Amino acid sequence: MVERNKMYLFLVALTCIVFYFFSNIKNINEGSSGLLFLGAFLLLGSFFIIYELFSSKRMFFRKSFIFLIVFVSYFVYRIVVDMENFYFLKVFTIGTTGGIVLFYFLGAIVSFHLVIIKNAVLQKKDNLKIFNIFFFLFSFFFLLIFLNSYYVLSASLSQNLFLITTLNGNYQRPGTFLTISFLMYSPLYILFLVLNNKYKNEHKVLIVVMTIVYLISNIGSILLSQMIASNNATVTLMGMLFLTLVFIVYIHYFKIDRFILNNKIILRNIVFNKNALLLMISIGIVVVLSIFTFIGTISIFDMNLSRFRIFGFGAQELSSVSSRIELWKNFSTHFNYSPIFGNMAVDRLTTGDGTYVHSFVGSLLTHLGVVGFSLFFIYLYFAIKEFFDIKQNFIENKIIKLYLFCLFLGIFAIAIAGVHLSWIPLWFLLGLIFPTFILQDKKKKI
Repeated sequence: MVERNKMYLFLVALTCIVFYFFSNIKNINEGSSGLLFLGAFLLLGSFFIIYELFSSKRMFFRKSFIFLIVFVSYFVYRIVVDMENFYFLKVFTIGTTGGIVLFYFLGAIVSFHLVIIKNAVLQKKDNLKIFNIFFFLFSFFFLLIFLNSYYVLSASLSQNLFLITTLNGNYQRPGTFLTISFLMYSPLYILFLVLNNKYKNEHKVLIVVMTIVYLISNIGSILLSQMIASNNATVTLMGMLFLTLVFIVYIHYFKIDRFILNNKIILRNIVFNKNALLLMISIGIVVVLSIFTFIGTISIFDMNLSRFRIFGFGAQELSSVSSRIELWKNFSTHFNYSPIFGNMAVDRLTTGDGTYVHSFVGSLLTHLGVVGFSLFFIYLYFAIKEFFDIKQNFIENKIIKLYLFCLFLGIFAIAIAGVHLSWIPLWFLLGLIFPTFILQDKKKKI
C-alpha cells in the first residue's frame, strides 16, 4: 500500500472518530449515538494494523504490556467481586463513557498511524506534500464538524448565562469527548508543524492557515465546553492550547536544532539544562501574550465573565472546585474500608453513590487499594522508561517526544486534581503516548 493511500485511509478513519465524538456532543441528551462511526474507525484502524503486520512487519510487545495486563486484570477482578453485576464490567472496560480498555486501544490505533506517517515523511521528502494535503483536509473537516455542533447547541443558549437550557446535567460525557478530540488534533498539528519546519522556507502560507484553523477550533471548543458546563474540558483544552502555543514559539523562534540533535531527550535533559531554559522562555512569552490578549478581548467585546460557569456564574466561589475539595473529606472513610485491596463500590457502601474522591490517585487508592495503586504506577514507570529509552535518529522525533511528554504531564496533573480513575481522556492518552506494541521491519533491526 503506497504512502498516499495509507494517509488517506487514516484521514477517513480520523474523520469517522471525530464524527462520533461530535455526534455525542451535539446530541447531548440522547445517550450514545453515532456508534456506526466508532465501529468504522475500529474496523479501518484494525485493518491497517493487520495489513502492516502481514507486509514484512513483525509485532513486538513492550515490557510495560505485562504490567498493564496485570493491572487491568486486577481492575476487572475488583469490578466482578465488588459490584456483582456484569453490566459494570462492560461500562468500565469497553463502555463508551468509562471504558478504559476501549479508549486505551483507540489511542494506540491513532499512535500507530501517526508513527507510520511521521516515518514516511522523515524518510522521504516527497511524502510531505501528501501529508500536508491530508492534514489540510482533516483540519477543515474538523472545523466544519465543530461549527455544526456549535451552531446546533447555540440555538438553545440561555439569554442570561452562557449555558444551554437543555443540559439536564449531561455534561461529563460530551466534555470528555471534546477533550479527546483535541488529544488527537493537537499532536497531529505539532507533527504537521515539525515536519514542515524540517524543510525550511517551504509551505509558509499553509503553516499560517493551518495554525489559524487550529486556533479557531481550539478557542471555539473552549467556548463550547462552557456552553455545555464542562469546566474540566475547559481547563484541559486551555492547557493544551497553552502548551501548543509554547511549542509554536519554541520551534519557530529558537535555534534548537543543533541543541536537540546533540542531546538525548531524557528526563534529566528536559528539566535541568538549556532545553529547560528555552522552554521557560517560551512559556514566559506565551503567558505575557495570553494575558494581554485576554484583557484586550474582554475590553473590546465587553464580555461579562459572570455568565460563564468557570467563573462561578458570578458567585463568590467555584462550585466545581469547592465540591471536589469537600469530597476529599470522604477519602479516609473510603480508604479505610479496604486499604489493601480496595472496593469498586466503596462510595455506595459508605457515604453514598457518587461521593467518591474526584482524584485519579485518590480513587486508585480507595477503589483498588494499595495493590491497584502499586500495579498502576509500576506499569507507568516502565511505560515512561520505555518512552525515553527508544532511540531517535531525527531531530523532529525528539521535538515530538518532548511535546508528548509535556502533554502527558499536564493531563496527568489534571487527572490527579479532579477525576475518577476511569477518566477516559487519560487512558486514551496513555494509549497514544505509551502504546504497548510496535511493528518493525522483519529484515532490519531499528
